[in-house]
Amino acid sequence: GNKKPTITQPEAEAALVAAVTFAGKHGVRTALYPHSHCFISSAEQALPYVRKLNRPDFTVLLNLCHEMRAGNANRLADVVEACAPHISAVIISGADATVDMTSPRAMDRSTLRPLDQGAFDWANLIRLCDAAGVRVPVAFINFKINTNYGEDYRDYLPRSIAAWRKATHTP
Repeated sequence: GNKKPTITQPEAEAALVAAVTFAGKHGVRTALYPHSHCFISSAEQALPYVRKLNRPDFTVLLNLCHEMRAGNANRLADVVEACAPHISAVIISGADATVDMTSPRAMDRSTLRPLDQGAFDWANLIRLCDAAGVRVPVAFINFKINTNYGEDYRDYLPRSIAAWRKATHTP
């Protein structure tokens, strides 16, 4: 969750170990969801935890908008290569070519768009994952689509699916 100025890495690691152990005892898989402005804000930052726990039921999610916000837009190939064995899902969205970091709302507006909007080549992330052998579910994020753009949220998914099919040549 959000960064707490007093939390230490050992405390964060202990909390993570406890959560993953508890979930595992109940047959539940756990995945780290790196999030901008949180203790773990990118997939690469999650790797030391995933590797240290070394459990098949503990993975990381690769979220394009948070990778962009972490400054990884131009190094997605490196991120995918490093994280590939541990990725359990990829989350994509349309995005501007660069992240507007001037405010939280500006970050949302520049990285959380329907797939048919924005100049960033989100499909390249899919190609990189495919080349690295990452075969996992892909999700489209639509957080605040309606409030960010004044669009009808019911229109987001059909438009994003059409953009997905066009970019991936999926019927």
